[in-house]
Amino acid sequence: MAEAGPNIAGRDVKPMIAHESGFIGQAGINLIATIVNEMRHLWTPTPQQADLGVDGYIELCADTPDGQRHGTGFIIKVQSKATNGPWPQENDDGFVFHDITERALQYWLASSDPIILVVSRPRTAEAYWISVKHYFQSIESRRSRSVIFRKAQHRFDASIDLKMRDLAVPPDANVLADPLRKMEAVMSNLLPVLRFPALIYAAGSRYKRFASIQRKARKAETRLLRGWFLKKNRIFSFRPLDVGLWPTIIKGKIETIAAKDWAHSADPDVQRDFVRLLNEGLASYLGGRGLWHLKLPHGQSLYYFAPAENGIERRAKWGERGAERAVVQAIHAKKDPDRILCYRHTALIPHFECYGDTWYLAIEPTYHFTRDGEQAYAYRKEYLAGIKRFEKHLAVSSNVRFLGDLLTYVDLLEKRDDLLAFAKPLQFPCDFGISDADWLSRADPEEALAVAPGGDVSDGDQATFDYET
Repeated sequence: MAEAGPNIAGRDVKPMIAHESGFIGQAGINLIATIVNEMRHLWTPTPQQADLGVDGYIELCADTPDGQRHGTGFIIKVQSKATNGPWPQENDDGFVFHDITERALQYWLASSDPIILVVSRPRTAEAYWISVKHYFQSIESRRSRSVIFRKAQHRFDASIDLKMRDLAVPPDANVLADPLRKMEAVMSNLLPVLRFPALIYAAGSRYKRFASIQRKARKAETRLLRGWFLKKNRIFSFRPLDVGLWPTIIKGKIETIAAKDWAHSADPDVQRDFVRLLNEGLASYLGGRGLWHLKLPHGQSLYYFAPAENGIERRAKWGERGAERAVVQAIHAKKDPDRILCYRHTALIPHFECYGDTWYLAIEPTYHFTRDGEQAYAYRKEYLAGIKRFEKHLAVSSNVRFLGDLLTYVDLLEKRDDLLAFAKPLQFPCDFGISDADWLSRADPEEALAVAPGGDVSDGDQATFDYET
């Protein structure tokens, strides 16, 4: 038998029911209030009897010169939708939210203030958000009245403070945004040159042209190691000139020059000659690691991975985990996947720079395309332009880390005659940073998923790229 309600003056009175949905809704609003408080902004809930489509207001605050917090008058309206159950199509990456009526959407879009939709699960303290006016810009999104939430990209927490400011504060409002305090390391593409030979050897030459010296070496069936150049009938070398074939090429006395005198010379011509020797040393360094040299216009050089000895495609290990990366990779036609169009080689364009008293190697990641692993592919320039437009920060920074590892890894069991040695790419500590959520909200969807916390940031293959036939 059902339990009767309270009896007042002989009448049964039906009790007021506190529905579970009301508790969940209030828990969602409480969660928003807590997060807004962590941002040090002001939260004002909308009175229940005056609820006209939003559940509260965020007034942005800013710091005064004396360290106090004050309201700015810039408002963001908030619509809260809470549940303690799963969302439709939910997985580790995201979910779809459908519970938006046409009436509510029209009200939000007509507002003069920015409105955000916050979807939360109070039981697990999860909250996600989108800016309504930005998300529903297209006709297709308005018709669907659905939101695809990416958990890493759309998380509602204190890290989105800068995004809130961008949303509510006009660019000409002259309200200072406090920089986000966040320890970050900014990685550069500069590798300090740790070591170069102490001496430069110089002597007169019996030959006036570089090609003549090379013919002499071929005739003698020997090879002159890189690390020297010919200028005005004189040879300058990082390697001794009194060994091997050199005594038959040089003439006169061998002079020695302190390499540091050239390295720190104020004479630009002397510094250019020193850079020539550094580039020669680098050519020897990279050649010993399986990279080939290609001359580019305007005096630039490109080094690319040579094909594998037992084929063309090649993989290289790198990093502390020994991850593998495809450094020579076949490119297949989109319309005929069995047909190989060309091969893509990981490559770099290097140049040396001096800052203060230190020399650095600056590396520019790039690619080279060949027909068969050796002959340049006819459309290499077009393909390179296409992939440069396609690649994002993640791919470029990954290539810098990979090339930095290549240039600094030393195998103690492998004997090499390296003229140069490099340190890891410079990193600069920074007390301020960019909010990950703000960065992700501006990224393309593919990149946002890759660089998000828990995303698939691979140390292996490079990003794929669709090539035309």
